[in-house]
Amino acid sequence: MSWEIETLDDVEDVRRWLSAQVRQGNALARRLLRALDNVAPGAEIATARLVVATVFKVAAEAETTLRERYRAAGEPYGADDEGLRRWDAEQQEAERRRRSQLN
Repeated sequence: MSWEIETLDDVEDVRRWLSAQVRQGNALARRLLRALDNVAPGAEIATARLVVATVFKVAAEAETTLRERYRAAGEPYGADDEGLRRWDAEQQEAERRRRSQLN
């Protein structure tokens, strides 16, 4: 997805991307798509720009939080991105197992 939202075709690209995210269970994407769908005619481009900015901001904050959690865990697989990704995958798998046991 690109920051450049200039036309209604760009807005449709944002809608398609959000729809794909919704199908994967992304609740934030569902809310943003609903906001984009309910916008007044003529405000679609500005709203799509706001939606895209929000998506990038949330992604950046999530990355920062993940890195902080990894550092707090003592960087068990080293200080590089590969170690971070490995640790993150292990954490996600542990969370999936925990949730499946609760159900």
